[in-house]
Amino acid sequence: MEGGGAATGGGMMIVGGGSGGGGGQDQSQQQPPKVVVESLNPAVQQQLNLESVKTRAVGLYKTISRILEDFDNIARTNSTPKWQDIMGQFSMVNLELFNIVEDIKNVSKAFVVHPKNVNAENAT
Repeated sequence: MEGGGAATGGGMMIVGGGSGGGGGQDQSQQQPPKVVVESLNPAVQQQLNLESVKTRAVGLYKTISRILEDFDNIARTNSTPKWQDIMGQFSMVNLELFNIVEDIKNVSKAFVVHPKNVNAENAT
């Protein structure tokens, strides 16, 4: 199609768009382009355990944020940190990060990525 319209492919449908400039395209100029994205099958989501990975990643983010706040408070008060506690927190973060990466490796095996631009520099 020339100048916009609808295009489909790979489970995704893009509606609207168009560069304008022609007669009869007033409707597409008034409305923003709509993107309809097909979601994963619920059975696939459950099998890949995506909600668990997301929940654990959010929890890890909050833990790291709390540790950074603790460091900020230590720096502001000019106090001496308890290094044993800090190392314990980092050890816990490291273990959780390792577990999440392992889960993401399993999830990524279920998907195929088609690169858009590959050259000699980024092919390795």
